[in-house]
Amino acid sequence: MSVNCNRIIPLDDKTFEEKSSLGRTVSIALHAALSNAYKAIEVVETNPALTGAEIVYLRAAGDKLDTVTQALYGMRDILARGRPTEATIAWLRALDYDALYSAGTERGLIPAVGEQWERLAKLMASLNHLSVTNSLIADVEALRQKINSSIDILRSTAPDTPLTVEKVECLSAVQTSLVELSTFAQMVSYLNAVEPMDGRWTGRTSA
Repeated sequence: MSVNCNRIIPLDDKTFEEKSSLGRTVSIALHAALSNAYKAIEVVETNPALTGAEIVYLRAAGDKLDTVTQALYGMRDILARGRPTEATIAWLRALDYDALYSAGTERGLIPAVGEQWERLAKLMASLNHLSVTNSLIADVEALRQKINSSIDILRSTAPDTPLTVEKVECLSAVQTSLVELSTFAQMVSYLNAVEPMDGRWTGRTSA
């Protein structure tokens, strides 16, 4: 998942497959983490008092996020071995991100969240081929920290004790980060599906 899986860096077949495998690990673990985190939120919404299941689900989500982070670091290490070609750089400079966004939202492939798309477009426009991966790592680590904080807050509550506003709000903050990370990752995945050097998104004919 993400532009860091795209063929913008010249790599041999073995290395590319290694990177692709890490990308699959990221995707699977991230979906599992999101699922567990939402289960924790569901438990809180269903029960007026702390049951303990919330913490179990949050810990499981955190473990999966650790897997995501490790795989992303592995992908970044591989990407750091090379750089985009001059032709690829020229193609990236010419990409019409507005057209890509319009096409993606109209087809329902990405959410209509302009702020997140603008963020992605800026990262791509920087021509730093590690920027998207670095941003994903930062987002995942920030979510991990919020989950850790939520676990600490919930652990301070005795079982079967009604949840305070503070404890509910800490999970709301986690949910906000979940939505933002999921949206950004989906947009990155969508952009990754664009074939490098495809002239349809630059107003040029593909070579």
